[in-house]
Amino acid sequence: MTTPRRPKVFRVGGIRRDATVEELIAALSACFSDQEKDIKIEASIVPPCDSTDDTNAGLVCFIPRAPEYLSLLNTTDGDTQLDTDVGELSFDNNFYGLTQLYPTPRDQKITADIIAVTGLDGHAYDSWRGKNESSKMWLRDFFSKDLPTCRTMIYGYNSKLCSSSIRDYNLGFLENIKRVRRTMEERERPLVFMGYSFGGIIVLQSLLAAAEAVPAGDLAAYSIFEATRTLMFFGTPHRGPLTEDILSMVDTKDHSERVKLVESIDKNNKDLEEQLQRFINITPRFRIVSFYELKKTRKLVMQDANNTWSRSGDFIVPVGTDSALLNLPSSIETRIPVDKDHSTIVKFNSKQDGTYRTVVSHVWELTER
Repeated sequence: MTTPRRPKVFRVGGIRRDATVEELIAALSACFSDQEKDIKIEASIVPPCDSTDDTNAGLVCFIPRAPEYLSLLNTTDGDTQLDTDVGELSFDNNFYGLTQLYPTPRDQKITADIIAVTGLDGHAYDSWRGKNESSKMWLRDFFSKDLPTCRTMIYGYNSKLCSSSIRDYNLGFLENIKRVRRTMEERERPLVFMGYSFGGIIVLQSLLAAAEAVPAGDLAAYSIFEATRTLMFFGTPHRGPLTEDILSMVDTKDHSERVKLVESIDKNNKDLEEQLQRFINITPRFRIVSFYELKKTRKLVMQDANNTWSRSGDFIVPVGTDSALLNLPSSIETRIPVDKDHSTIVKFNSKQDGTYRTVVSHVWELTER
């Protein structure tokens, strides 16, 4: 049987702290039916982001297909449970919240926290996977080798235009970060944020809220602002994206809240402009790297045959250079052109990718100070 090009990766919670990868694989295999004995398992165990959690998490991939006990996840965005010898496990594929992607060396100090946020209609894990046959997830597969002492995490949220307010996304993001940076050592640890498309707007506005949190007495949020050192924006529409392409997918009659959200990031939105200016006022303390696309991408078109969307329309630039750049002094903002389109700007197939090398070099610069 042919191996899928991009096998699905599941997040597993509730793994007993002393369980090994071999024991996890054996426990999952023991639940296979007789018709599933050909399934192979690739797995890793990672610490929980929240230090109050007394169990580990895992990242698991089933080849060539997922077992029947995970079939519910094909039709729902929730999770499913499985009682095993290594714990009462909980599986999901949405990766909501924060997920650490690899363990850091136990005998070395964690040098930085890295948090990556995907964009609208993106996937917390898959958005960062390469496009070739191996479909490497570079934040996990490459950073674990190049940045082993960094606690690298992805942030997942319901990116299907489910809210009418960016503020809802920002509040959820900050609360998740506060929960995984409780101790003094954690709060003082340098922070690196990576935002892809709308994910960059979440990062930007969340940091602005954190910077202004002192009057409200939220010192935990303010500590996030104080610890932030580097920001990397990938095709982020600071001055609004081409919203017509996004709105084409929205049922404006039944989902008015989604229209409201899209309109809130339109280039003509005064609130977006005002918040951007307030953010620019606090940027001198950061090192910002702005990556912008050079290639056009095709517009979304509805395929009548199967009632799905595909990028098969006219060529467009969803996020123009004037929107992707903050136009700050070179001492604050480094501008990096990327010879890719908007959908591939964060997809690196190998460690030799020039844009990937640029990303790593800027994190190295921070951690080696």
